[in-house]
Amino acid sequence: MNSEQCVFLAVDPQARTSPVAFGSMKQLYGLLWTDVWRRHRARRTAPSVAGSGVRVQGARPAAADRRGAPGAADAGVDGGLRAPPCAIARANTIVLGRLDARPRPAVACLTKQLPVTWGSMSPDAMSLEEALAKTDDDADAALKAASAAIRSLKKFRAAASSGDLRELRRAMDTAEQSIIALRQQFANAKDGWDFDEEAYLTGGDFTRELLETARKSRVEIFEDGERLYCYPHLIRVLPSERAVLIDKARERRLRPSFLVGHLKELQNKPVRFRPDAFLESLWTAYDTAVKMRKSKETPSGAVIPLVEIYDLLTLLPGQSKEYSLQEFARDIYLLDKSGVNRTKKGLTVSWPASSGTRSPGRTITVISQEGREQKYYGISFVNR
Repeated sequence: MNSEQCVFLAVDPQARTSPVAFGSMKQLYGLLWTDVWRRHRARRTAPSVAGSGVRVQGARPAAADRRGAPGAADAGVDGGLRAPPCAIARANTIVLGRLDARPRPAVACLTKQLPVTWGSMSPDAMSLEEALAKTDDDADAALKAASAAIRSLKKFRAAASSGDLRELRRAMDTAEQSIIALRQQFANAKDGWDFDEEAYLTGGDFTRELLETARKSRVEIFEDGERLYCYPHLIRVLPSERAVLIDKARERRLRPSFLVGHLKELQNKPVRFRPDAFLESLWTAYDTAVKMRKSKETPSGAVIPLVEIYDLLTLLPGQSKEYSLQEFARDIYLLDKSGVNRTKKGLTVSWPASSGTRSPGRTITVISQEGREQKYYGISFVNR
């Protein structure tokens, strides 16, 4: 890796502060060596990187072998933020990323008493929750910088309004610096969001993180093929839209902790399902299926496979997309669980099983509220 193509982030996990950015390898070593020199000069000993408790492999500082410190100029080159030398002393880890290799730059971790190790710094290494938490903090810092800029501008206006000429220039300079700080803070926040959300949503990492977050929050979510089931709601991830589909509603707020909390709120609301109306629609489709089989030859209470009932309910073009087989299976389960089993004509519904349950193509499967797999094969209506 060309040292001049690197950017660095000094991370202080103890202080939980925003990373300090450096613009080049020279800048990194300038800060490091300045700190080493400062501490060893106080002890009247020769400067040594090894003496600082920091070991580096795979690169050598541009000015580290010279007598004396490299000077402050190396610690503040264009392209990075100025930071005190103690930033290096506090930092446990320094992350190096190539400017021309986004979004998967190379990485080195500079750790006290440990050599540099190389790995992959892809967005996949950070969870969506962590990435959003970091950007949330960055946005909060930008808001604070904006508040400071507004305060300085108000002082500037007050000086102009009153004609305080001495204060006017001072307020003008302060406002200018505040605006520069705001611009830099926003740039940091913008550059800090480098998360490949489409790959994360497509590759299954989002689903795994959502399930883990739900487990920690004691919210039961189960996988059901390409969908998730959070009783009584079906959830489908839409990577291209950066959204999830909760039943029929699109939800674009995807931070796992927020989404799990939202699902918990939905679970606490009454179930919006009308078992009577659904039962009547099943009877209508069932009656049609029986007539299509020539009812005179069909015995009373004939068993019709549920997949045929579903086909009849979604005959019109595009209806199967609007009402999926998984949603139909969920509604069958909710009807079965509701205890409603008599039509307006007094017919009683039942869910008989047969040898068809051994054929995956002829059964529909749903995850129960308790997380168990439940299969349905056929439906029948009889007079009782």
